[in-house]
Amino acid sequence: ATIASLRSIHHAPGKGLHYAGMADSADGWGAPLPPDSPTWPAFGYDSLPAAPVGFAIASPALALKEGIRVITIRMHLNGTALIEDLNYLKNDPDAIRKHLSIQLSGEEEWHGPVFPQAFRLRPHSWLSSGETGPLLNIFSLEGAQPPSAQQVSESKISGDYWLECFLTLDEEAPPIVPFNQDQLPGLFTTSLPVLRFLADFQPETDGAHPGYHLFRALSALSVLKVNIEVDVSNIRSLSLENGQGPVDASKPFYPFGPQPVKRSGFYIGYDEVFEKNWSEITLRPKWMNLPADLVKHYEAYRKEHTEQLSRSKYQFQADKIEEGQVKQSPGAESAFSGLFEGNSAIVQSEDYFQVQISVLDKTGWGNCGSASLFKGREKKEGVVYHIPRAGIGSVSSPPPQRRLIRLSLEKDFLHSLYPRLYAVAFAKKEEEVIIPNEPYTPLIEELTMSYRASMTHYLAGAMPTGTVLEEKGHYYSFQFFHEHPFGQHRQYGPPNGRVLPLPVEFTALPRYPHAGELLIGLQELAPPQIVSFHIQVAEGSENPEHATFEKRHALPWSILCANEWKTLDDEHILKDDTNNLLVSGIVRLLIPGEASLENTLLPPGLYWLRLSLPPGKKADAVCRLLSIKPQALSATRVLAGERTAAQAAVLPPGTIQKMARRLAAVAKVQQPYSSFEGRAEESNREFYTRISERLRHKNRAATLWDYERLVLQAFPEIYKVKCLSHTSPRSTRAPGHITMVIIPDIRKKMAFDKLAPKASKNFLTRIEQFLQQLCSPQVVCHAANASFEPVLLSLKVSFREGFDPSHYKKRLNEELVNYLTPWAADNGGEIHFGGAIHKSTLIQFVESRSYVDFITEVEMYQYDSAEAIKDTSPADTDEAQASQPGAVLASASSHEIGDV
Repeated sequence: ATIASLRSIHHAPGKGLHYAGMADSADGWGAPLPPDSPTWPAFGYDSLPAAPVGFAIASPALALKEGIRVITIRMHLNGTALIEDLNYLKNDPDAIRKHLSIQLSGEEEWHGPVFPQAFRLRPHSWLSSGETGPLLNIFSLEGAQPPSAQQVSESKISGDYWLECFLTLDEEAPPIVPFNQDQLPGLFTTSLPVLRFLADFQPETDGAHPGYHLFRALSALSVLKVNIEVDVSNIRSLSLENGQGPVDASKPFYPFGPQPVKRSGFYIGYDEVFEKNWSEITLRPKWMNLPADLVKHYEAYRKEHTEQLSRSKYQFQADKIEEGQVKQSPGAESAFSGLFEGNSAIVQSEDYFQVQISVLDKTGWGNCGSASLFKGREKKEGVVYHIPRAGIGSVSSPPPQRRLIRLSLEKDFLHSLYPRLYAVAFAKKEEEVIIPNEPYTPLIEELTMSYRASMTHYLAGAMPTGTVLEEKGHYYSFQFFHEHPFGQHRQYGPPNGRVLPLPVEFTALPRYPHAGELLIGLQELAPPQIVSFHIQVAEGSENPEHATFEKRHALPWSILCANEWKTLDDEHILKDDTNNLLVSGIVRLLIPGEASLENTLLPPGLYWLRLSLPPGKKADAVCRLLSIKPQALSATRVLAGERTAAQAAVLPPGTIQKMARRLAAVAKVQQPYSSFEGRAEESNREFYTRISERLRHKNRAATLWDYERLVLQAFPEIYKVKCLSHTSPRSTRAPGHITMVIIPDIRKKMAFDKLAPKASKNFLTRIEQFLQQLCSPQVVCHAANASFEPVLLSLKVSFREGFDPSHYKKRLNEELVNYLTPWAADNGGEIHFGGAIHKSTLIQFVESRSYVDFITEVEMYQYDSAEAIKDTSPADTDEAQASQPGAVLASASSHEIGDV
């Protein structure tokens, strides 16, 4: 097995989640490590980039190709959240809108971030459609019932809430289309459009972190139900047809043909709407060349005309021609008399022109009733046809392949009557005859569609009584995802989105209880298989002030199996010499057969191991890492006979280059680091010293001298120790207690703070346990770090001519630090308990520098600890003395050096 990827996730309480895509780099994302200190934190740190954590929903309702698109998301949540988090959201009405960004799946990239008009968390009892009430107020919502005593604890509250989001996409926004993994980044296992909600952990200008409180609140509340509503208008790319075939909507067109007749049909198709649970469709035609007054336009078209123009009314009549003129026969009446008289107009109102509206849904044609073709054109919104789904009548015919809307004329536009009326009108010799206008042929300049649709998905509870799945097919197509720093995890819904899943319970946002995670991606592995790797730590780089671990395997190992983390128990942890990353060592793990390559929580194609830092622990409670090397084993050097000092010396890296007996399965041998824990043969002087001390204390702790020699002999890591009688960590007057003040040996080692070297709490516990076995039962042993009391020098300096003040200020500060703390310098130096430092000594030291001309306004301050430098303002002193027996005077990390 080989290591292909090292990643980390850091949970900073009260601030947010941070992540590193290349944990073994300077910035977490590939920057080279400094050569003089090539270490990196296993569990990240606060200044890493904020991790993209959130949730996403996938639904056909989100397929929104064009137009003005209004989206409303309502999530029913339930659970117990911290009152502190809810109060943050209550006190800042824009907290959710500002710290939960939105993205939607586009054709070639994610569209966003999109900023919603409103985004709020509200109590369940206040929800009503379209309501825009106040934000969550836990105890003072007008009309809301206060939580019962069982629902409220000192810091938490239980209840039901609604997370509501209202956002609008204008016509310029790109189409929202199904997720395409070949075009968009992300590991979503869906073919549906996706709407993402990503938490933003950026702090406010005042240092507050409302994004973290939002994350913590939503990660505590379970999702019960999700309701999606869309209201789309100004849709133009419609599929249009009439009796003559397809219609080009890019230019004016005749919806019912150039000479429409009764039952002429106009067909409108738009697949997007019929894939959803639509409730209403609205058509808005913009009629062209429409007469201002249709009744007046058709004034010459009357009911009696159709009767008088029948075949029985056409009679033969002979007239005489006398003197070149046609004369009517006496007593005869014209066959066309009264043809243009009377008041029975055919078109008495605009409601005469009606269309029958039908919808070809997935079960067949359904009748939606009739509508006036031109009514309402005088209004601002123009002619509108509303098609409510609730009004669809019974259906017939087999299920269709396409989904259409059909407008069918109930009456024609009198095109067939016009030629005859026109001819007769010209034959009439009376001047008052009305010449019929040419019938209006419906001509549409532009047609737009609007629709409303909604889908409700029940995730963690039973569907309402009476829900018929065959009629509620929209329940099938829905998926809910958790967004993780390096991938996504489907919480609800199958991959194809077409099978109704069982109710499950999950929170709105993923939970990250661990303080940190180290993620190791392995390849060239065939589970079940044993893997071993060497973890090299920078020993001593842990923060000794932070609590370490009591259990042997306090840092749990897990393996990713089909997007679920499986904790490895003692049967799978065959070896772990790292003592919870406090020392370098080898880890051997048995990878179970359930481990999988195809995951979306992390990049697929690798087997992922996770080492977790328990909640409440600090990331610097463990050592910084130098490397993690796979295929590791340890070798013990055995020297026969007498050994010289050279032979017993530490083996430098690269000394071992090949095996004594070559194995075909081993291609290469590397020794990346020097040997460890080896001791040279004891010299005569060391032998006599050890034996003399043993004869004196007899392996029993009775006197202060006994305690100190026993500890120094048992723990070579200690540089100096001082035993304080009748002293505990809290009092210098504690009969029956002794305290061992420890200074660790930092020579040739990496220390967390060289100015104040301290041992870890785990190491101090080991010392206490060791001594407790050797002392009297009436004695309580304590081990503590030395108290380092910083001394800070404040002065103004005039540098000699030719010396750059900017550079030599830094140099003077370094020399002062090394003078006051000689053990921190490269050549090392003694550390003394107690003692005193005189201001005059420091003045003499500064004035002796070759680049210093003179100094003025010299002041010296002594502090109890390094943290006290920022919080206290002690008086100037001429002499600094250690305040307690276990204290050490040290230098402040930076002195105040000003210009004269």
